[in-house]
Amino acid sequence: MKSIPYKLTTDASGDVTVTNTITGKLIAVEVAAGTLTTATISVTKVLEGTTSVTYFSKASCATGIYYPRIYAQTNAGVDLTYDATRKIPVEQAMSGEINVIVASGGNTLTGTVILHYE
Repeated sequence: MKSIPYKLTTDASGDVTVTNTITGKLIAVEVAAGTLTTATISVTKVLEGTTSVTYFSKASCATGIYYPRIYAQTNAGVDLTYDATRKIPVEQAMSGEINVIVASGGNTLTGTVILHYE
């Protein structure tokens, strides 16, 4: 497993975006909130134009390890299940410029987000 840390310091408006290139499956998002205890933290990728994919987003994100998943789907876009009721969670594939975004964090506050992937 590989890990990449995103060191975060918000600007005067309480926001920051840090970008790194990653290719792999997102296993976990580790948050060391530091002083960013009321911030919304998101992990995204901008596609073409203003369209984006959100891999993880959590308001008032506390220190911890989070395991974001999506549901496996058929080619028709129908969620797969184990037994017609329990959906099958899977890791999300990431490729390209992956952003960690902090919103409403407060003036010049700091924290770290580590993305674990394989």
